[in-house]
Order: sequence, then structure tokens, then C-alpha cells
Amino acid sequence: MNIHDPQSTLERVLYLLVNYYPFFLQGIKITLLLAVVGTFFGLIISFILVGMQSSTIHFKDRIGVRVVRKILRYVAIIYIDVIRGTPMVVQAAIFYYGFFSRYSQNIVIAGLIVVSFNTAAYLAEILRGGLMGLGHQQMEAARSLGLNRWQAMRYVVMPQVLRHSLPAINNEFITNIKDSAVLSIIGLGELFYNGRAASSKSYFTFESYLIVAGIYLLLTMVLTRVINFMVAYIDRRPAKEVGGR
Repeated sequence: MNIHDPQSTLERVLYLLVNYYPFFLQGIKITLLLAVVGTFFGLIISFILVGMQSSTIHFKDRIGVRVVRKILRYVAIIYIDVIRGTPMVVQAAIFYYGFFSRYSQNIVIAGLIVVSFNTAAYLAEILRGGLMGLGHQQMEAARSLGLNRWQAMRYVVMPQVLRHSLPAINNEFITNIKDSAVLSIIGLGELFYNGRAASSKSYFTFESYLIVAGIYLLLTMVLTRVINFMVAYIDRRPAKEVGGR
């Protein structure tokens, strides 16, 4: 086997791993950054969207309050429909070339914003489904103990919603690892982009993408098992520990 003059597929793969490993390592770093940070901020934004959607309108409220709540609800619904109804690659292109690039050339920040706001729409539907599945009894029980709506949501309802939604949230995280590849359209040096760069320099196109595919597969398999172990551990804990009460 001669990796200095590679002929076979295996030799070319080894050649790429030896000579172009910085490309792949940098790609892994950016991909994980996008997935972790994007999912985290997407979860935070999704809480806001759920709050906007689930805001109760009472006829005893002042008309201004009712109008504001109704507007917020429709804004959240439209936002979620638009994001879920368009590909992230299109969202990235519109956001970066249409808006972001006029004010900043930091592609990593642009990518994080795209992933975060894209993830928020999907997580909002996951959390809203968990909230609807929980029913009104938990909220009513919390209110009967003297908690206001905000306190009841924070300390009683949302911890339980989060607990039951963890598998779906983790699936979204794994999806972000794979879907971050579309951000190569704005020149973001994630794994797919750097694999393509290694391909253009080495002229070993098939082998470069073979390595990229292997890395994606390894990342998703390992992280899926780690996350499933963590979820199983959390499920074995008393519910009060998760809510912090």
C-alpha cells in the first residue's frame, strides 16, 4: 500500500486523511458548533413562539391587550409556516445574500442565526404538541396553589413538557448536524464545504465525499447513543428534580 502515490480507493482515503485532516477537523468543529449552538438558541426562541401561540385571549381583557395577543399569535403561526414550508438552503441564501452580507461578513454568525431560527420553528411545534398533550389540569393545579400564569408555566408546565419532548428535541439536534451541510451555499466552512475543498485540491472527489459521509455517519451514531443514554438517565430521575422544585 502506497499512500504517497495512491491508486486504489483505500489508498486515496488514507492519503486524504493524512494530508488533508485539518480540513476535516475544522469542518467537524464548525458543524458541531452550528448544531449545538443552533439547537440551544432555537430552543430558547421556540419558547417565545409557544408563548405567543398559546397566549389566552379573554373578553374581559382590554381591547388593546386582546389585539396585541391576537397579532402575536398570528405572527408566530405565519413564521412557523414559512420556515417549515421552505428549505433551509433557500432561507440561508435569502438571509445572507439579501440582508446579512450588507452589514457583516462573519459567515459563522450568519449560519448560527439561520440554524437557530430554522430550528425554532420545528421545536415550537414539538413543544406546543407536548403542551397540548399535557392538558389543562397541570396549569389549573398550579394556579390553585397561588401561582400566576407565568410561574405555573415556568415551574410546573414547561419542565414537564421539556421532559416529554426530549427525544424529539434530540432528533432535531441530530438533524441539524446533517442539515448544516446546506450552509455551504453561503461559503460556510462546515464539514461538507471543507470536504469539497479537500476534493478540489487533491482531485480525489469520490474519496473526499466518502470520508465526509463516514464522518457524518460516525457523528450521528455516536451522539445518538450518547443522547439516548442521557435521556434514559433523566427519565429515571424524579420529575421534581427536572423542574428544580
